[in-house]
Amino acid sequence: MYRYRVFVSYSHDDADKAQIVRAHLKEIGAEPMLDVDLPPGESYAKEIKQRIACAHVFMPLLTSASKERPWVHQEIGYAMGMGVPILPLALDELPKGMAEHIQAMRVRADLGDVEERLGPQRLEDVVHGSQEAGLATFRSAPEIRERTRVLVECATYAYRHHGPGRIRQSGAFSSFSLPDYSPGHARWNRRNPAADAELRKLLRQERQIMEKHARQAGCDLELDPYVRVRHPGPDHQFLRHDPAGTATRVRTLLEFFESMPDAKLRVLVRPGEIEGSLILVGDLFFAEAVVPHYAGGYRQTEFTWHAPTVLTRVQEFDDEFEEHLAEAGLNGRSSRLAAIEKLRQLLGECEREG
Repeated sequence: MYRYRVFVSYSHDDADKAQIVRAHLKEIGAEPMLDVDLPPGESYAKEIKQRIACAHVFMPLLTSASKERPWVHQEIGYAMGMGVPILPLALDELPKGMAEHIQAMRVRADLGDVEERLGPQRLEDVVHGSQEAGLATFRSAPEIRERTRVLVECATYAYRHHGPGRIRQSGAFSSFSLPDYSPGHARWNRRNPAADAELRKLLRQERQIMEKHARQAGCDLELDPYVRVRHPGPDHQFLRHDPAGTATRVRTLLEFFESMPDAKLRVLVRPGEIEGSLILVGDLFFAEAVVPHYAGGYRQTEFTWHAPTVLTRVQEFDDEFEEHLAEAGLNGRSSRLAAIEKLRQLLGECEREG
């Protein structure tokens, strides 16, 4: 079974029962999340909501004690609002309110039959049902500055609270073509001459947090560094990025690729076959920009933490990546070294054009 994150909501009067459920969830291969696991110093309500939002399953314990606790109902309402699949465990009569409208799994009050009633297949069915239902909620970032700010915020939260996650990216150059230098550095001037210091600072933060994830958990990249963009002039011709800007991006990518071991980096270079931009951080969230826009970066980026939807995209990405590796004849040999060779050739072209 996949290691599904299961948020267990309960009255503190039922803390002993919550621990029994936690132990059983671990036993069947899930990752239980309880409020007692929250790190010190965090905003309690905000952190609870974030943990619920990234859960594959929300599991309230419905008991005579929990029906007297309004926050259990509030957490159920939040999970419903976020589209998180809900699997209640009813240990006695269902409490009034929203919970009575949710189909619950009835177990004995002492949880003596929880091993029999709650197995891996039940979690699989709940998550799979949510994947098909299209319940995800999205946060939209209309332009590159807001997109980068939200991406840094989400990736930083994921790293601090869930640890490093494997990076999966599909796009032109990826986050690893962003220079890890101060905004006034010459490399930024060659790469993004029109970008102001604030945007360069945000982009540098993107590079830094994505690299933290990648160096520890690895990354898979599908890139088209030969990307052409539609020029806004009257003939709307397609042009490559200016040679100096492309060369700077490629040099930065090469430095990253050369510093990574094969075990942590797989790369596919697919000229003319990639549209838009997709970033997945572990199985926690993804950011997708649909429309590339000349001189303005990607616009209308959509983010979601809806765990069943994110898991679907991870599985789709992984399946397609393996297929493309096989098509490129890279199964069994280093895709990283093959990409380095192609990037060096592209760099030579840019230098000759420049």
